[in-house]
Amino acid sequence: MNLFARIRQSSRELILFAIAALALGMAFSMVDATFNNFLNEKFALSGFQRSFLEFPRELPGFLVVFVSAVLWFLCSRRLGVVAMILSAAGALLIGFASSSYWVMIAWLFIYSMGQHLFMPIASTIGMELAREGRMAAAWDNSTPSAILPPSWAASVWCWIQISQIQLPAHFRHFRCVAVFSRCLVVHDEA
Repeated sequence: MNLFARIRQSSRELILFAIAALALGMAFSMVDATFNNFLNEKFALSGFQRSFLEFPRELPGFLVVFVSAVLWFLCSRRLGVVAMILSAAGALLIGFASSSYWVMIAWLFIYSMGQHLFMPIASTIGMELAREGRMAAAWDNSTPSAILPPSWAASVWCWIQISQIQLPAHFRHFRCVAVFSRCLVVHDEA
């Protein structure tokens, strides 16, 4: 069964969840990719200040057990919504309301809490939305062949976009390593 046939057979809730997870993943990636540049431009952090940020950034990973226990009355989908709202609010506040380093740390904690709440709940929601008896069928043997052409197309598109940018030599070497690693992943999928 190909990818498009699976999408047509999926429930509305599963499709909406997949779209939300994709959008959230892209948003997390954009924030993570630009965060260090933002810190450098806005706060000109020293090495110690930058390393100190890892504590409020990773503390929610430890606290997620306790926060989930406090929010026990929410079903997993509502907890996922709360996590997305926390992440979005934290990211927006980091960007637009970080008047000082310490205020930014508070917003970073909120963003990270949403991110860490969503990580474990995403698989739970996916399992809840799966059809009866097909809970683990998402990654059966036919999935890699269905994902392969769009994956290659996305890789080529990224290569072309990056090739048009004038980059220092070490970034060009990184592109070669990225393409090589992509080939290894595809070889492993086959």
